[in-house]
Amino acid sequence: MQRAEKALAAGHRNFALHLLSIVHSNLSAERYRNHPPGNSKNLSDLEKEWQKKGPELQSAAKRSNFKQIPASVRAVAEASLSEVKPLYDSSLEYGKSTTPEYGFFYLGSSQARLELARLLSTMQTQSLLKPPVFAGLANEIDAMEDAILAEYKPPASIEHHPVFIRASGLLKQAQELYAAGMHYGALYKMLDARSQLSKITDAGQSITVEETKKRAAEMSARLNQDKADHSIALIFLEFALEQPHDGEKAHAIFKNVLPHYFSALQLSKFKKQKESFVATVTLVRWPYT
Repeated sequence: MQRAEKALAAGHRNFALHLLSIVHSNLSAERYRNHPPGNSKNLSDLEKEWQKKGPELQSAAKRSNFKQIPASVRAVAEASLSEVKPLYDSSLEYGKSTTPEYGFFYLGSSQARLELARLLSTMQTQSLLKPPVFAGLANEIDAMEDAILAEYKPPASIEHHPVFIRASGLLKQAQELYAAGMHYGALYKMLDARSQLSKITDAGQSITVEETKKRAAEMSARLNQDKADHSIALIFLEFALEQPHDGEKAHAIFKNVLPHYFSALQLSKFKKQKESFVATVTLVRWPYT
C-alpha cells in the first residue's frame, strides 16, 4: 500500500492501480477470514457459506460491463473478474484439504475480486482517446509461450523455478482471458509475464537513471502520437519510473515488455503453425501460481 500511495502521489495512477489490485484481494480475504462466518473452524460452516455465495460468484463473469472506462482500468477489472470463479471453485476443496479457515480465505478472495471488478466498472470517463485494438495479441500470447518453453531447461529451470511458475501462471491467465474475449486483461497479464521472464533472460543487464528518464520521455511521446488510450502500456512505463535507481527493472521494461505492447497492436503477417501432433497433459495446480 505504501508503494501504491507513493506511485499515486507521483502521478503514476496506472501503476498505483496495478499495486492496489494486488493488495486488495489479500486484505479483503484476511478480513473475511477473521470475522464471522470466516473465523469458523467447522467444515460444515464453510460448506454452507460456499453454497450461499455460489450463485453470485459462479456467474460473475457473465454480467461484466466494462465499457467507457480507461484501458488500464478495464485490464485490471477483467483480470480480477477472471479470477472470481476459479478461486471460488477451489476454496471448498482447499478448506477440506487443509483447514476450513483457509477455505474461507480463498472464498473471501473470490468475493474481493468481484468487488474490485465492480468498483472499477464505475470509473467511467468521457475521454476522447481512441480505444486500442489488439490485432496481434493472439500471436503475442503464442510467442510468449514459445519464449517460456525455450528458456525452461537446466540449469535455469532449476535455479529459477519460482520465476517460471509465476510467468507460466500469468500466461495461462492471459490465455484464458483471451479465450473469454477479455483482451484488455489478456494483454495486461501477457506483458506481466514478459516482465517476469526478463528476470531470467536479462539478469544483470541494467541502464542508468539518466537513460531511464530519457527512454521514458521518448516512450511517452510515442504513446501520445496517435491520441489512443495506451494506459495499459503506462502501467509498465510507470513501473520503470517507480524506482529509477533499479536499472535492471527499467531495462527489462524498455527491452522486453513495451515492444511487445506495440506488437500486440499490429496484425502480424506470420502466424504460428499448428503442430501436426497432439499431446494430452493433465496437471494438478493451484490457480495463478
